[in-house]
Order: sequence, then C-alpha cells, then structure tokens
Amino acid sequence: MKKIDCQRRWLIRCCYWYYVKNEPLISDRYYDIVFKELESREKRESNYDCNSPTQIIWGDSEDQYPEWAKEYARSMEGCTE
Repeated sequence: MKKIDCQRRWLIRCCYWYYVKNEPLISDRYYDIVFKELESREKRESNYDCNSPTQIIWGDSEDQYPEWAKEYARSMEGCTE
C-alpha cells in the first residue's frame, strides 16, 4: 500500500477514535503535522481523493462515518508505517 493511502487511513482512524470514541490515539499537534504532510503529498503528487481526510470534515457521531471509514478505524492492515 502506498504511503499516501496509509496516511489517509491513519488520519481517518484517528478522527474516528478522537470524535466518536473520545479516545485520542495521537496528540492534536501530531495530527496536524501528519495532516499537513498529507496535504502537501496530495498536492505534490496530484493525488487527490474525495474521501481523504483533507477533503472531508468528520463529525462526532458514528452515523456520520461510512462503513469503509469504520473499517479503517478498526484495522490498519496493509500499512506498515
């Protein structure tokens, strides 16, 4: 799996745990660093995804997360970083 895809999955997972579970996996500061890195990578590689955390504002209700995002929140399979 490409690093950009892993970053997207990781940030979706972090959002889910932060907003829905109220159990942050990482600090806000670290989230911001990874988010900005992802934004830069998407721009540099011209690799945009409408489901990227850089394009979607996630909410605090589990109902606001599609099933694929919930699956990302449960598993980081395929990502080694």
